Amino acid sequence: MNTPSLTIASDQEAATALLGEIAALCAAQGAAWHPDLRAEVAEGAMRLLAPAGTVGPLITMPTHLLVPIAGARWGDGANALELLAPDETATPVQRQLLQLHAALYNATSKLDWWSTRHPARLVEHCPAVAEALLPLKPHHGNGPQEPTAAERFLATRSFGRKAEPENGPRRQVLLPLIDLLNHHHRGAPFRIEAGAMRMAAAQPEGSGECFAHYGHAWRGWV
Repeated sequence: MNTPSLTIASDQEAATALLGEIAALCAAQGAAWHPDLRAEVAEGAMRLLAPAGTVGPLITMPTHLLVPIAGARWGDGANALELLAPDETATPVQRQLLQLHAALYNATSKLDWWSTRHPARLVEHCPAVAEALLPLKPHHGNGPQEPTAAERFLATRSFGRKAEPENGPRRQVLLPLIDLLNHHHRGAPFRIEAGAMRMAAAQPEGSGECFAHYGHAWRGWV
């Protein structure tokens, strides 16, 4: 698998620049992806595409580029992410990637969309929807809630990576570039082996879009 410059089709200049910077930083640190992979940003929605019928690995992301966020501190605004302090265990490159991702989410208005238009907000603000959901998910909303909108939003985009040693607790991490894969029940599973997260090329809809399977706890990345 080669590591060419990532092809980006975007209707937002800022998002194009930020994605390019994220890709260049990851490539310099050993990440690799399919030579025909391209990223697309349209009206704030992001996705990854490859020619229909692509087989084999799509992205290989070294584990030292998975960004820990459990200890990061954020401002309490609901419209934009304000990083007050990164996780104290984050390396300099992980801190840089976290800042770039926060800027990318802000450029594409992710937090504002999640706070005001995500379907999950209906459960919080519409009693009728909450009542209809209760028989299907009786424990929905009973778990601990992150204190800020930024942390609640990031909880829907992060991956629980098992800490070393293998029986250690899971720590939430952001996944550079892999974050752009949308969910599909027949998408590629997340796998970490030989020091890297390796994503297969899964195109269950028969189109160019590549998908990941976020597991049974999926909460809706976009």
